[in-house]
Amino acid sequence: MQNSVLKYITIIVLIMIVPLIICACKNRENVDYLKDRYNYNESVQDSILGQQLQVPYACYQELNADVSGVKSIIIDDVDIQVPDGDRMDIVYCETADYEGGFIQNLLEGFCNSNTPIYQYPEDEDIITSKLLEETIALHERWLKGARDAGNAEGIAEMEKDIKRLKSLRSTTIEEYPVAKSFTEEQTYIVANENSEYITQTNRILPNQYLYISIKRMPVFLKKEYTGDEENVAFESEVEDFSGVGRESNICSISVEDAADKAGAIMEQCGLKDMILTDIGDIMWFYSVATGYLTGESLPGQYDGYVFRYVRSVNGKALYSPSLYSLDNIAGNIDEGIYGNMNASYDQISVFIDDVGVVKLEGTYRLSETDRDKNVDLLTFDEAVEALSKGIGDYYMKYPTSYSKICFNDVRLTYYAVSDGKGDFKIIPVWVFAEASENVNGDKTEISENSPVQLVIVNAVDGSIVDIPQELGMFLTE
Repeated sequence: MQNSVLKYITIIVLIMIVPLIICACKNRENVDYLKDRYNYNESVQDSILGQQLQVPYACYQELNADVSGVKSIIIDDVDIQVPDGDRMDIVYCETADYEGGFIQNLLEGFCNSNTPIYQYPEDEDIITSKLLEETIALHERWLKGARDAGNAEGIAEMEKDIKRLKSLRSTTIEEYPVAKSFTEEQTYIVANENSEYITQTNRILPNQYLYISIKRMPVFLKKEYTGDEENVAFESEVEDFSGVGRESNICSISVEDAADKAGAIMEQCGLKDMILTDIGDIMWFYSVATGYLTGESLPGQYDGYVFRYVRSVNGKALYSPSLYSLDNIAGNIDEGIYGNMNASYDQISVFIDDVGVVKLEGTYRLSETDRDKNVDLLTFDEAVEALSKGIGDYYMKYPTSYSKICFNDVRLTYYAVSDGKGDFKIIPVWVFAEASENVNGDKTEISENSPVQLVIVNAVDGSIVDIPQELGMFLTE
């Protein structure tokens, strides 16, 4: 029974489209232009932290470091990044208290109404009469499609499902029970004036961060798109961060209005210390229910916007790149942890169209408990010296196959590490990364999100951050 209902709610069976996955690269300015603009190692940045820490705009420097198998290590960055502001802090965090009303507040904030929150019963045979009849009607349509197609297997399965569904008519309820308690492993249904929503919250791993998914019911009649009132267009959506506000985006509200709505939802849901980092368009895919498992796939359509928020400190997003391209990381951590390497930090995506909020999903874990303000930081030269001293041991522990390393992405930023006691702290760090360079016409673009080499220096004490060790602690503590 549960499987039949879920077929209706999620429409997994009908969506046979491989999602379009477009990875966004953060591209800097034209590298050649920057080389002409700044003199290497000479011009100190005019920001407050740039002046305090004597950070050059650009740097070329060969490191005198003994790394087995590596012939040369250089820093060659034409756009060293430093946060705005006059200070950096150390932020102490604990895992958010999901049992302390967090999920209830999240759902109530999302709905922004006094509508009750309904809980899915554990008994899979308990179903509302409205949902049951809609599910039966859908299965009967699938049965007709299977008969028209001469699909014997489909006919048998649909007849069996319909018989099972009809047997539940005597035990239906008018509405699901109102939720009285909230846990991260339960499923809830909520509703507002526009449409119903379903939410699923669960921990990715035991004692791990919370995955949140609140989604509008994915069944809509798209008459203006399908041209057919009888066939429902089942939809699935993917985020496309390769652009925003395309002319082909049919959403009737502006990006600015959608951003205001996304920000309001984040605030209402109590998702704090998150900063907007990326905006993209929503690409929808439709499959028209013309028969049992024979849905006609329609061309993708842009309709709405997606806003990505990540954990931040003093308005600066935490450094959280993809680590899959680091050859010295992949072979040195547990396979299960490696599978979660991109999910280490709090990140929430809000999907908005002209109807309202389509979906809110992501991970949320850290809750601030205290902070040390305006901590003393290593100057740029001190950070490079710490790198030179520590890089040999780091690469001895985590060897690389590269014979040459060129750190072309240097930045002062924030990174989350374990405090050794089961909690975490967000610290200022100097990042030395080698990002791949791609020539695009007359421009050289640097893809910062997927470094091929990475060393992180604690900007307070000069120690080298043990990335595999910290990653393991973050994903298991």
